Amino acid sequence: GMPFISVIVTAYRRRQYLYNALLSLKAQTLPKDKYEVIVVKDFEDPQVDSLIKEMGWRSVHSDEEYQGRMYLNGLKEANGDIITFLDDDDTYMPNRLEYVYNIFTYNPDIGYLQHSHRDVSINGNISPVFEAEASRNLVPQSELKLSWDMISKYKEHGYSDPILYIFRNYRVHPDVNSTSIAVRRELLERHANLLSELRYGPDCFFFASAIADKVSMFFSDANLSTRMYHGGNFVSRLQLRNYSPEEAERLMKFYFRYYLSYDVISRRLLSYYPNYYACETEKYKLLYLDLTKRLGKPTAGLTPDKDVIEWCCANGVCIPEFMMYLLSSVKQ
Repeated sequence: GMPFISVIVTAYRRRQYLYNALLSLKAQTLPKDKYEVIVVKDFEDPQVDSLIKEMGWRSVHSDEEYQGRMYLNGLKEANGDIITFLDDDDTYMPNRLEYVYNIFTYNPDIGYLQHSHRDVSINGNISPVFEAEASRNLVPQSELKLSWDMISKYKEHGYSDPILYIFRNYRVHPDVNSTSIAVRRELLERHANLLSELRYGPDCFFFASAIADKVSMFFSDANLSTRMYHGGNFVSRLQLRNYSPEEAERLMKFYFRYYLSYDVISRRLLSYYPNYYACETEKYKLLYLDLTKRLGKPTAGLTPDKDVIEWCCANGVCIPEFMMYLLSSVKQ
């Protein structure tokens, strides 16, 4: 049968952008009978709620702080065999769902799709600051179908991790921005118990699920969505280095929750270890420990895993925090 798409829109404690996100869904070129929309949010809003009603979409109330649980609350209501996502501060290009529909129709074997996106500032200007972080194919084709058969040859090419093999040879940032991702429903259902433990990093979780399930992937350089940068994003918050005590507390929690989320992905979702996400786990652990030390706070009993950090450095993921740690452990 033809694929049917469920769009899960999520908004938590932030209402000012959601209407705009939903307007971008209203403007989709894909016929309305080919997709449904489920809006998962923790507030009521007259303008938003009347648009949802007018379009015949569904609204789910969820005050879950865990991002993974918000998605699961949407998934419970979803009928689609293809699940795709829209963050409240992002928007779709008008042909976005049509594109996703066509890719899954003509490639019934793929389980994970990710396309490129544009970063914009609040006033809608394209933001060059994040160009370096843009997702893009490393091959001449702007559309790349990567079968698991191709991915599984990573060891023959001298890699110990299929994720790094993809990152270095096929696509930069294939695991970024939930709004740019679509997956087959089974991918989420199989890992629902772990997704429910995920506070942050759903995009990385979806990609790692595709690796764990050995599915074929499709990557596109088409900019089919926009992602907004504003004061509320964690990325812009991290630019601040001179924080108040409240900001420092918030950042500590933030680092700790990222550490926990990547720990779920690296140790429990993926069946091999170490892996690229173990490097992310250690990075946030070190950031957390560094901040607790500077603030004179207890460290929750965490210690860096030197073996993993050495693996990361041996595999070209040697970020400054790892260098500092290895240098200081040599001195000791």
